[in-house]
Amino acid sequence: MSMKKYFVFIFVFLLIFSFVSASNDFNKIKRNLDKDKQKVLNENLNKFDFEIVYEKNYKDRILSSRKLERRDIL
Repeated sequence: MSMKKYFVFIFVFLLIFSFVSASNDFNKIKRNLDKDKQKVLNENLNKFDFEIVYEKNYKDRILSSRKLERRDIL
């Protein structure tokens, strides 16, 4: 009877240990996915910021060239 209790105790302990270990692995995977998502988000934001700056500079250049043309005509 006592051997049966030891086997049950060991089985329950291993079962709980495996669930805790799996939970830790799942949390690591989730953190890594969150880091990857954040990295992609930052890259997209940087690209978007660059496009805004480029578009603004392009518009400024067009406006300045138009001003020059108007001055040349006058």
